[in-house]
Amino acid sequence: LVLARERRARHRPTMGGGGGEQCYLYRDLGRGSYGGDIFCLQQALKKEGHFSGAPSAFYGEKTELAVASWQASMGLQPAKGFMGRQSRAAFARKHKLPTPDEITAEDAAVRADGVRKTCMDACAQFGDEKFCHTRCVRREALKGHACREACQIAFAEACDKQYPGTGKSAEYQDCLKHSKASCKKLCGRYD
Repeated sequence: LVLARERRARHRPTMGGGGGEQCYLYRDLGRGSYGGDIFCLQQALKKEGHFSGAPSAFYGEKTELAVASWQASMGLQPAKGFMGRQSRAAFARKHKLPTPDEITAEDAAVRADGVRKTCMDACAQFGDEKFCHTRCVRREALKGHACREACQIAFAEACDKQYPGTGKSAEYQDCLKHSKASCKKLCGRYD
């Protein structure tokens, strides 16, 4: 079960259609990290011909080399395989997504300078546990992206909890495979 709520409108949508290829990289990624965002990154790098093999959600040597290859193809320096803020922003621009500066985890509907933001809550539920995340945007037009990013994070956290441990299983990877379709369905009404 996945739920979303737009804070300003206090509205809970039913699941709808819409969307497109989305992969939100909301944190710096490097060797030793794991999670749904890395699984998504590996899928995107594979599609672009930089990553071979099955996505694992683990950022190891193969992912580091694939990211370095992608960075070099984008003209990013240094191309060392670490997805820091500059690389994440370039990835977002290439895929026509908001940059890390345009979507935030802030939980305030009005910034200190008085600018109103739209905040989206998305929750994933496994059994009795609910995993919720909030993402905020300055422009109303980006609220679908805020919903999908919050959903991607919540869904990955739920998969992490359902399949714990550092040696992530095939079941964990299968769980993550459902993230894109579920978030697309959930947040499509905001496109």
